[in-house]
Amino acid sequence: MLFLLNRRNWGLNVLWGGAGQKPTATSVLADIVRIVKRVKDGTIGKSFNEYARPTSLANPHDIVNKYYFSVETPDSTGQLLRLVELFTSEDVSFEQVLQQKGDGNRAVVVIISHQINRVQLLAIQDKLKEEVDFKLLNYFKVLGTRKMKIIVPATSANLGAGFDSIGIAVNLYLTVEVLEESNDWKIDHDLGNNIPTDEKIYY
Repeated sequence: MLFLLNRRNWGLNVLWGGAGQKPTATSVLADIVRIVKRVKDGTIGKSFNEYARPTSLANPHDIVNKYYFSVETPDSTGQLLRLVELFTSEDVSFEQVLQQKGDGNRAVVVIISHQINRVQLLAIQDKLKEEVDFKLLNYFKVLGTRKMKIIVPATSANLGAGFDSIGIAVNLYLTVEVLEESNDWKIDHDLGNNIPTDEKIYY
């Protein structure tokens, strides 16, 4: 079966093929009934794409990275301990700490944290601002240690007369988390013991 579609949004398109005479005829008839109903209801002028979905931003708890902090402190006893207590209050631990030689009045402490999320980062920034004698000089995301989360919806094709050219997303998702580079493979899934969790999954 061959269809020539000339729509304002698409231009001229050619669709051919089908799932068989009866399924195709059913789909075409359903589309015709829908168009007739819209003409009768006066709603034929709707936009081509009626699908709408609210924008969903990433959860700040899922945005995880290591961070570099440069903090200016008084050059006196106990200041590093104060910094440790401040970071620990937000459950942030250190991967590396370096204190530059002070001038007797001020010193600079450089901190590289373990992985923290966006909420912890903002909390640390706020607490450093509240400390009168601490000054956050800089903070940067440490590159190369990111975690990426990919969420892909499942789809269903053969919609109406669109055959395999038109599909719809359904409320089922494949979620993949990609971590930093490693020499070992580890794949977490709940598909049963017959599916490998290491590099054998490709064999």
